[in-house]
Amino acid sequence: MMIQVRFALLWALMTIGFHAESQNLLMEKARPLVLKAMLQGPDNSESSLDGKVVVLEFWATWCTPCMANLAHMNELSRHFTDSNVQFISITDEPLDKIKEFLGKRKMNGWVGIDSGQLTFKNYGVKGMPHTFVIDANGIIRFSNIPDNLNEKVIREIKSGNYQPQILNRVDTAPIFGGWSPGEDPVYTARFGKKYLSQQTIRPSDFPYPSSGFRFDNGFAGYNMLGFNLPMIIAFTEALPGSLRVINKSAYPDSLKWDVIFSRAKGYDRKKASSELRKSVFEAFVITIADTQVEKSVLIPKFDGSSKVIEEKTIDFNKPETHTYHSLKSIFDQLENNSGKIIDYPANSDTKYLDLFDIMGSYFKMNAEEVQSWLDKQGITFTPGIRKINMKVIHDQ
Repeated sequence: MMIQVRFALLWALMTIGFHAESQNLLMEKARPLVLKAMLQGPDNSESSLDGKVVVLEFWATWCTPCMANLAHMNELSRHFTDSNVQFISITDEPLDKIKEFLGKRKMNGWVGIDSGQLTFKNYGVKGMPHTFVIDANGIIRFSNIPDNLNEKVIREIKSGNYQPQILNRVDTAPIFGGWSPGEDPVYTARFGKKYLSQQTIRPSDFPYPSSGFRFDNGFAGYNMLGFNLPMIIAFTEALPGSLRVINKSAYPDSLKWDVIFSRAKGYDRKKASSELRKSVFEAFVITIADTQVEKSVLIPKFDGSSKVIEEKTIDFNKPETHTYHSLKSIFDQLENNSGKIIDYPANSDTKYLDLFDIMGSYFKMNAEEVQSWLDKQGITFTPGIRKINMKVIHDQ
């Protein structure tokens, strides 16, 4: 089985769809913790929580925003080591996998294993990361993404001075739901369901560009949400970004589109990509031509003294490797953030860096900050001029 998933989502956007149900729990009694095991804590965990404020975090090792949040949650917990506040992180992953993870990555507080997802269901959690704070009387006072939790909120809950803002479900019904590649976030928001097979191209109201693809067991799914036409072509042509696309069509770059494609069975990546590409060309009535253009570029340089790791030395079945990113993906993000084409070598997709130490800030770092971090990893950049392969969009 091959599973490939890529997301380019801001955390707030990722959580729009799955906060509605958990928001209903605010000011209600905390739900039971039904766990297979509790690591780094006592077996009789619930009786140990009497009279304590509990920070309850739902997470997974494969969840990139969860990994990015580890440093934030660890730092928060350090402010309450001597107080009546208990941090608990809950995952539905196998016990052995989490034990192995904790042997490589530090997590403060207790770590619960919810193998049957009963605790996830008790708290209405449909996406991660998600954090609840329960006061000393067992009342849920906070339900949100962990980015929005800080020391002040916890101290106010502890002192009884915090009043949560309970959303009005009628006035703030979500426009976009949670999604995985191939699912329509508008449809899941309205009906809580997904299409198994669809092909949708429409004008977009999505607030931030977001994308994903997935292939497993014959299923194929693509999402491009809030993309302009050069971004769509860059995606379908497997380019690093829209800097390598010249738009000579009638569709200005200011117009945004949603492209959602899924097939339930019988598809591999090649077949799905070909059909998606054909659909885009037919919908926009365009053709694509190749050309070469001399461009100012940044040329990365690194050698054996850098912290670059070869793909063949990484065991991707181990949970701690979910923080490894290929140089190609890092250079692609840098190219789009900097507005400068990165002329990287073809084997950049087989070379990796471990982003664990910066995961909490990586997706918020600007181009200069990323370059500064790469410099510390032994990767430097020099300016140059190169002929770059470009795609030109024409109307038919």
